[in-house]
Amino acid sequence: MLLFFFGIAYTLKENAHVRVDIFYASYSQKKKAFINLIASVFFILPFSLLIIYIGIDFVQMSFSQNEASSNPGGLEYRYLVKALLPLSFVFFIPPSFERFCA
Repeated sequence: MLLFFFGIAYTLKENAHVRVDIFYASYSQKKKAFINLIASVFFILPFSLLIIYIGIDFVQMSFSQNEASSNPGGLEYRYLVKALLPLSFVFFIPPSFERFCA
């Protein structure tokens, strides 16, 4: 799952994410930029900030409990893996807005 989140952040950065090209391909560059801006401001940014906000508490709770795997050969510090969830959403934010700042 985390691999997909980091992959999504990469495709946003490379501007290679999937769109409905039937409509999008015929739009002007100005209209495409406006649609991307609206999608970033109203969908990507709020959702990313929400996951980061909730995820930090999730990781802090795991860290304070020193959560570990119940398997004998499992991961000793489970909070390290849980910390990757909010981190992956931190990477969503800059690609969403870097094309508008240029």
